[in-house]
Amino acid sequence: FWVLLGPQLIGKIIHYHHYLLAVAILAISPCGDALSVDAWRARRRVEAHAADGAHGRPFVWLWWMMGAVYFFPGFWKFVVGGSEWAFSDNVQLKILAKIFETGEHPAVPLYNYPLLCQFGGLATILFEMAFPVAVIFPRLRLLFGVSGIAFHEINRYVMQIGFTTMEFCYLSFINWSRLVKKYHVAPGQDKIPRWKSWAGATIVGGMVVTGFLNLDSWPWAVYPTFAAIEQKFVNSIEMRLATPEGRIDKVILQTDPYVIATFTDRTKLRAYMNQVMSQPDETQRKAMLGGLYEVWARKHDKPKDVKIEFWHVLVPLWPLGSEPKEHRLLGRWP
Repeated sequence: FWVLLGPQLIGKIIHYHHYLLAVAILAISPCGDALSVDAWRARRRVEAHAADGAHGRPFVWLWWMMGAVYFFPGFWKFVVGGSEWAFSDNVQLKILAKIFETGEHPAVPLYNYPLLCQFGGLATILFEMAFPVAVIFPRLRLLFGVSGIAFHEINRYVMQIGFTTMEFCYLSFINWSRLVKKYHVAPGQDKIPRWKSWAGATIVGGMVVTGFLNLDSWPWAVYPTFAAIEQKFVNSIEMRLATPEGRIDKVILQTDPYVIATFTDRTKLRAYMNQVMSQPDETQRKAMLGGLYEVWARKHDKPKDVKIEFWHVLVPLWPLGSEPKEHRLLGRWP
């Protein structure tokens, strides 16, 4: 808990809460009875027994926890965006916004196919909201297990959003005992201690509460919803360097490789720039802008006698590579 909590207190929350919660479920379940060294050793001495309620209940907790991870992003997409989330250019713009953020084009340029983007948007909402119900029924669970892997891999190659850690959770959909033709060796555990039931309910309940409250927290949280309707432009900061000869060089700092590397990734850089653009105190804003310039200047030749202006610009998402539009002057430096 403490090791994983520390990094979450600084900057962007990384959503691997399901790992912590899944491990907690394993800790209160007889998870070693099928695939473990202890089970293998015990099978040499004790007759195997079929799985019972003590083994089934933890799967219910685990799958409903996964259901909460999926359901609430779909729920908030529907609440915030409604039908427009799917049946508009929203998904196309989200793909294009990710291209601007990463600087890389996806392996599959789905943004060129509006109808496929709309179908994908609708399928996303239906898949996410139906997941908690689907895990109840074995055949639907198998279907959604395959669909879930496909869902994440499509997002990886189309949206540039990877969620490998969630894909690992689908290993729980496999009946390992049946595959290895052996069962656990601890019979008569059908009755689960009350405290374990409360622990399981707490694990799932925390995800439900934070999901309905749309609360990003720790160790429970609503997972990224992507619920807002995407705008047709991206807010960014443009630095303009005017030389005595009259030449003006324009730099979108959000796309500069060294500035990105300094902030370790584009998401953190974007968050910092949003803070700069929304900073009401002019003195503080100029200090933050000066810091951005100093970061940029470490890897670039500093022009002599240069005058620098920072502009809040709107970068159109389509057509790709369109010229930014001036929005407002943020400050001059020095």
